[in-house]
Parts: sequence; structure tokens; C-alpha cells
Amino acid sequence: MFDRKRYASYANNTKWAELRQAMLNLYPNAPRFRVKTLNWLAEAQWEWWEWDGEWYYHFMSDYDWKDMEWVDLKRFSASATSLDDIEAICRRIGFEIERPADDIIRVIGYRKMS
Repeated sequence: MFDRKRYASYANNTKWAELRQAMLNLYPNAPRFRVKTLNWLAEAQWEWWEWDGEWYYHFMSDYDWKDMEWVDLKRFSASATSLDDIEAICRRIGFEIERPADDIIRVIGYRKMS
């Protein structure tokens, strides 16, 4: 079980809702996503998670936004919106982001405090 007090919040429901709407506006060229929640204990297995592209229902109903530690965004086709454009959208919303790989943008919901 995680201790929420050991995490600093970088996002809120308003930001997650804005991200969802921005990705819906990009359809059918939106990136795919995968989510790591705070209560997911098998942290080492996140690399194997399935990528989801269903922003309308899945992003809204499959996750409790208040528990999302991060969301990875990945471009899956040459016609998809560029990662630079996606990064600009995320920054405009006010998200803290990282680039853990050349083809992934990580949107930060929480960071573990030292």
C-alpha cells in the first residue's frame, strides 16, 4: 500500500480532463496511452502494460484520476500527431512532463518526495 503523504501532486482532475479533451480533438491522430496509478505495486512491470488508444471511455472511466502517478503518451503511426505537438499541448495545460524515451512523453501526476 502506498502512503499518499510521500507524494507531491503535480496534476488535478481539471488538468486530466483538459488532456482528455485535447486528445479527443486530435482523433484519429491522438497518441496511445498507458497509466501508472499510485496503488499499482508491481512497478517493474509497467514496461509491459498495454497501450490504449480509446480516450473517450477508457481514459475517463478506467482510471481514478486522483490516483494517476503518470501517463505515458506514444505515437503509433506516421500520421499521428507529432510528439513535439503533444508536448506543447501538455505544457499549455500546465503539466510537468518528462521524455523517458525518444518516442514517449510522460505526463506527471505525482512524484515521490525524498
